[in-house]
Amino acid sequence: GIHSSNLEEYTFVGDAGSQSDGLVYDPKLGPNEVKGRFSGRNDDRWAWTTDNMMTDYAGIAALASASETLKGWNDPLAKECLSTAIKLWKTEQGRPTPVVPKRFRRFMGSMDWSAALELMIATHGAEPYKHRVEVLFPQVIQNMEFQGWTAVRALPYLDASYKKQFRTALVAWLPKMNAMMDKTPFGVPPTRGAWGGSGQVAEFGTEMYFLHEAFPKLVGPEYTLRAANYLLGTHPASNVSYIAGIGPRSKPKTYSNKRGDDGYIPGGVIQGDSGIH
Repeated sequence: GIHSSNLEEYTFVGDAGSQSDGLVYDPKLGPNEVKGRFSGRNDDRWAWTTDNMMTDYAGIAALASASETLKGWNDPLAKECLSTAIKLWKTEQGRPTPVVPKRFRRFMGSMDWSAALELMIATHGAEPYKHRVEVLFPQVIQNMEFQGWTAVRALPYLDASYKKQFRTALVAWLPKMNAMMDKTPFGVPPTRGAWGGSGQVAEFGTEMYFLHEAFPKLVGPEYTLRAANYLLGTHPASNVSYIAGIGPRSKPKTYSNKRGDDGYIPGGVIQGDSGIH
């Protein structure tokens, strides 16, 4: 990780390119003194390393997913992402069976589920990732609201019995989900666990899209359309789109590295109604 070394560094706004002078800090030099590749400007950030199984599995999932996205556009990088993910998977799987800390079980289920899923997809159903997905599948689908829904992406690589398992879990979850969505006039979870809630709404729309694609008779397109409508203007406080550059009227200044410069980044998303004022 990267850690800011002082308060000024932490509260920096504007173009990240001007965050540092690019020289190594030397406390023996004056604030504006430069000597070779050293300076007296204390703007260095501190790098730290860790050996964390949860972080590693998240990295594996991200790299495997990136490898699929990069194919046909940057094939060398796609190959590097996948080979790195596989190498790290072998390292982590050589350790004792991963156990998710109790406070995270509601959201994660199993620590290596996402890594196994993304590697299976990236390798088109190869082992040992497919086997690990099959082992974890019954456990994961018990919590459809969080990690469970992602199991729908595994179905094309598994036999028909897994689709039946998933369908049963989905049918049991849908009434609970609909009851939760009925608590707001918008039919989306704008305040589910975070301020503003735009990220949760976008995630909800994405989840329901995948579920609709796999089970169109159980899950209609209206859920994803609700999420899109909410983000584009059907929300409290105003009818301004939360997505910069999308919609007749949008919020152009989103929370990003350029926020201090009043920068406009198309596609940026603000947090929600609390951020519209």
